Amino acid sequence: MEKAHRILLVDDEERFASSLKRILEFYGYEITTALSGASAVQLLKTDSFDLLLLDVNLPDINGCDILEFVVSAKIPSTVVMLTGLSTVELAVRAMKLGAYDFLNKPINHDQLLKTIAKALEHQALKRDLESSETKFRALADACTEGVVLHDNGRLMDANIQFCRLFGYGKEDFQAGLAYEDLLVPPLPQAAAEQNACGLSDQRYEAVCRRKDGATFPAEVSCRKVQVLDHPATICTFKDLTERVAIERERLDLQKKMGRIDKLRSLGMMAGAVAHDLNNILVGIVTFPETLLCQIDNDDKLYAGIKKIQDAGKRAAAVVSDLLLLTRGGTLSTSPGNLNEIIATHLQSIEYQIAAAKHPTIEVRTDFAKELHDIDCSRPHVHKILLNLIINALEASQGDGSITITTRNCTYRPPDTAGQPATEARDYVALTVADSGPGIAESDLERIFDPFFTTKKEGKSGTGLGLSIVWNVVRQHNGWVEAKNTPQGASFHIYFPAVKDRTESRREDSILKLQRGNGESILLIDDQESQNHILSLMLTELGYAPSSVTSGEQGVEYLRQKRADLVILDMNMGEGMSGRRTFEEILRLHPDQKGIVLSGYSDKEEIALMKKLGIRFCLEKPVTMAVLSAAVKHALRNPVTVMARS
Repeated sequence: MEKAHRILLVDDEERFASSLKRILEFYGYEITTALSGASAVQLLKTDSFDLLLLDVNLPDINGCDILEFVVSAKIPSTVVMLTGLSTVELAVRAMKLGAYDFLNKPINHDQLLKTIAKALEHQALKRDLESSETKFRALADACTEGVVLHDNGRLMDANIQFCRLFGYGKEDFQAGLAYEDLLVPPLPQAAAEQNACGLSDQRYEAVCRRKDGATFPAEVSCRKVQVLDHPATICTFKDLTERVAIERERLDLQKKMGRIDKLRSLGMMAGAVAHDLNNILVGIVTFPETLLCQIDNDDKLYAGIKKIQDAGKRAAAVVSDLLLLTRGGTLSTSPGNLNEIIATHLQSIEYQIAAAKHPTIEVRTDFAKELHDIDCSRPHVHKILLNLIINALEASQGDGSITITTRNCTYRPPDTAGQPATEARDYVALTVADSGPGIAESDLERIFDPFFTTKKEGKSGTGLGLSIVWNVVRQHNGWVEAKNTPQGASFHIYFPAVKDRTESRREDSILKLQRGNGESILLIDDQESQNHILSLMLTELGYAPSSVTSGEQGVEYLRQKRADLVILDMNMGEGMSGRRTFEEILRLHPDQKGIVLSGYSDKEEIALMKKLGIRFCLEKPVTMAVLSAAVKHALRNPVTVMARS
């Protein structure tokens, strides 16, 4: 049986510590508790733990000071900080000191268990890296060295290890063998100086050649000695093949850890800003929509308001892109024509701003006729176009040009090329080519890596643009590749084709506004402004909305009244979460229908909400068409519960 992971829980709230200990022991962890900083320090000095759950605000010693002690004493425990009063400065200090993560009270148990699992996985990876470094040192010390004696470059004698290493025999020495025959040119400077000037006590790394022509890396040490009162040079050769392989393994582990830490940090940042930013964007997207419903299409203000709304949608897609890059996820897609999407993009505010910075560069389009539709998320395709076109504009010089091409093609992505059962399929190809200098061959393999950028400091570019392109294309089940051409560089994107155009018309019909008949809807969101905006939209759609600003208020409201539908946020300040709120509502009304509308939600939380019977989990900001379709569908269909605790 696998040994249980040992966790030290440090918190001065005895009831909280006792409760959390029972929960973690239920999941198989071995828990030791400390109710003060001093007792925690004493336990850390005498015992060992895999993980440390550390409260920041302890009565005797600050949690960050204990973390600093763990780091300075080189205690091999991963630390997760807990606090009820979170500040940016406190979080930054904890992360700088080496904390793996920073969780706010009240603790979300699912999030805590997931964080513990990831922290232990991180610790195991770190242990593997340390083991690799220990192995590297042991092998370097134990390597068998070949020793050879030479006189002015002519080999005189060698030990058996040298003969085994290079494949030479005694007869080769008798036939005449030169020291330079052992090294692959160009020779290191130290070796050249030794041969030219007779210098002694040299050490260098070189590529050596065996008798059969095979090469290997070696560390060479040379020293001048006296042999029978005659000056000679003795050289030792240490084969570095295994050391180089282990060092490569160590570097790979470091890169893997670096990537994990980088994406984890990015995920923390994205989760922190997404909820608030999407709440802000709700007004930019939905207020224009309520205005558009009140004016005719030929009104002089219609086009301007529509552009504001479209810009807000693309801003929301930026947040969604960042979450997609760091957390994974799914896209909301519908059939669309790539030619029309590109044409719309070339009329957008974002494109016009980018093009105005490069007025001498010509942008051409070459659209295929009868182009197949693709199943896509339009805001995300706009993001792909924006990144590729901005890169192409910055790469092109002088009176350069950019060509955007579309075509139908038959294609088999490289990741399926080795599978005999996988046949080539119909794709829609998008190519963005520029007349710039091209991409350095050494950069082509890394061009889609997160944070990799070839742009100079101070110029645009975070290193995320092409990573987002890669992730979005793969989310569309497509493929993307970068190539150099005689004229510059080109990016080729392949989207699976959708040939049946009736699908597109059917999707459009679903998203037409579907009005209600006065059904009551309760809005539960801690942002009063969000409730106000949604109330306007729902009133416009023919519903009777009411709103509260916490989960507790929502439960109390439903003790007194009934609502045909509940629309609730997932993250609501210090009070109950959306999932906890809905669980309490179901205890009052087991048949309650609900929809989640949130700026940012963890995928596991969403999955649990769907098990409780939630029909739709919509992302803020939501359009009136999507909201109307989701509300109508939820009201028409009975609740289906997969599981309920």
